[in-house]
Amino acid sequence: RDVAVTGVQTCALPICPSATDGNGDNFLYVAPKPVVSGLSATSGPVTGGTAVVVTGTGFITGASVAFGNVVIPSTSVTVTDATHLSVTAPASVVVGTVDVTVATTGGTSLTTDIGNDFEYTVVTPEVDSLSLGTGSTVGGDEVVISGRGFVEDSTVSFGGLDADVVDVTPTEITVTSPATVAVGAVDVTVSNGELVSATSVDDLFDYTPELPVVSRITPAKGSTVGGTSVTITGSGFITGSTVKFGTLTGLVTAITPTTVTVTSPATTAPGAVAITVRNSVGPSSTSAPFTYEAPVPTVAGLSITTCPVIGGTPVIITGTGFITGATISFGGAAGTSVSEIGRAHV
Repeated sequence: RDVAVTGVQTCALPICPSATDGNGDNFLYVAPKPVVSGLSATSGPVTGGTAVVVTGTGFITGASVAFGNVVIPSTSVTVTDATHLSVTAPASVVVGTVDVTVATTGGTSLTTDIGNDFEYTVVTPEVDSLSLGTGSTVGGDEVVISGRGFVEDSTVSFGGLDADVVDVTPTEITVTSPATVAVGAVDVTVSNGELVSATSVDDLFDYTPELPVVSRITPAKGSTVGGTSVTITGSGFITGSTVKFGTLTGLVTAITPTTVTVTSPATTAPGAVAITVRNSVGPSSTSAPFTYEAPVPTVAGLSITTCPVIGGTPVIITGTGFITGATISFGGAAGTSVSEIGRAHV
């Protein structure tokens, strides 16, 4: 009689030798290597969920199915008969075509089987929640984004700033928050090319400032006349940060999370001063020395150009490079009572 068998089994032969002749009476059925010849659905979204009937040969109870590198265990596979099984496509981070393979105790079907291609199509990603809702403007916080539709080429933005992607699964993306100069809440969005997740209250990340840190400055010296462009390197710099050269305020011309470009103010006192940066939290915990150097003074004009030979006439001299301790000479004769020294007049 005919015996239909799936799996690796032992069974009695239709005609058995005598139990007393010492010969065995069992026949071993060996599962063949499965072959995939077709799929009822050849494409579906990366979010998974597509019902697929796999056609082929050598399918047995306990078979597992893989879509690319994603394996569906046998407990989630329905084997209808030796030539058909049903499965639901899993979510995937791969966009494009993957091989669908079947594995049994007889082996694994070849990736080169004709008819085993399944194409994953990209979708608009969705963000459900963030593992961390607040972080420093300095950046560097690890944030796990939960949602769906994430793929290996997904990019993440914190209010328009690109984040470093650490790891991606179909439902989670781990990123490092970027540094920023803007304090406050921003939307965290995920993009699959031109497809961008919608914004909501669930994707908000609140940036908070911390004390700035000054690591170094370039250059470290300049004229007492002022006007030297100085680049301060450090961290914690935000919009609205101010810079002090000793007690004098510099003019901030550009700012990033790690650099501040400032123009040095003029002063009448040569020598070293401390450069500090202050933001809404407070002044920097560190500083860097900046040395003011006195330039050669220049005289641009006099308030009067004639006076009696007996002297004693007050004269206001305008120019540049005037510093405390300056002396005045009138044709080799020293002026007296030098006072009211400013950066541009004496």
